[in-house]
Amino acid sequence: MHLSRVFRKCVGEGIGEYVHRLRVRAACEQILEPEISIAEVSLALGFADQSHFTRAFRRVTGMTPAAFRSSLMSPLPGRERSAAVPAAVVAASPPPPPSTTRPRERGKSLS
Repeated sequence: MHLSRVFRKCVGEGIGEYVHRLRVRAACEQILEPEISIAEVSLALGFADQSHFTRAFRRVTGMTPAAFRSSLMSPLPGRERSAAVPAAVVAASPPPPPSTTRPRERGKSLS
């Protein structure tokens, strides 16, 4: 089996999707620092440009990085500022440990 198929079977998403989600998770933490611009965050995390970062961020969180930052910086009346990270981002966890069973070789029967 190819790595990408095994990874998708174990984690439930492709390698690229998983890496994007991890990078967006790191971005959520950096966006909490108001002195760091969104462009700096995108470049620090290896995105080609800010528009690519914004598309990836929106795909994972459902909002733009600017909307995410402003939602954290301007709390609702009667509520403290929340550093809540969207559930889709939190779900980015390391894959489970590899199975202890060995995959059968191609062409070999199970008997």
